[in-house]
Amino acid sequence: MGEVYNSVGKPFALFDANLNTIEFFGDYPAIINKNGLDSTRFNMQIVHPLLTYFIHYNDTYKKLIVAYENYDLIEIYNMNSLRKEKSIVGPNKLNFPISDDNIIQANKAVPPLEQKMGYGSISSTNNGFFVLSDNRLVKDADRWMADEIIYFEWNGEALESFKLDVEIVDFDIDTTNNLLYGISFEEENPKIYSFSIDL
Repeated sequence: MGEVYNSVGKPFALFDANLNTIEFFGDYPAIINKNGLDSTRFNMQIVHPLLTYFIHYNDTYKKLIVAYENYDLIEIYNMNSLRKEKSIVGPNKLNFPISDDNIIQANKAVPPLEQKMGYGSISSTNNGFFVLSDNRLVKDADRWMADEIIYFEWNGEALESFKLDVEIVDFDIDTTNNLLYGISFEEENPKIYSFSIDL
């Protein structure tokens, strides 16, 4: 499974062991029309920065979680049917249209500086999944770090929000000991933190 650029308007593909494409699947967010982009004006290499996301696969439930870095959008895919089960659109929405205003001279689309960031790293347990959430404005986000983690049930319902006392770039969940391990981004001295959580 992986992200692909293609002419069929699907963002993901399943591959066999020889990396031959089995099937394309999925949908782009609302900023991309379902027939794909107008390749005479915008191509995927230009638009890709707007569509940056984190993915996480849970083999027990056969679910793929897609969390967008520049949108208040999380998607849940059923990997048995390769169909989207749920789109979770938060209060910031962030579905701005692609236009000349979003294209800089280097031919790369950028999100508006006054919008909020979206989501980051994802982890899951048998009961649900956790997503790192960044509420800073794009203009203030010099590097991707956040201090809030949102816990969702597999049906997409948000159950709880955890506010950390440090910013992290990645994390994982230890269900045996009810701990969340977070990694800070410090070039000179990166650190691993542990937080007690009630699962």
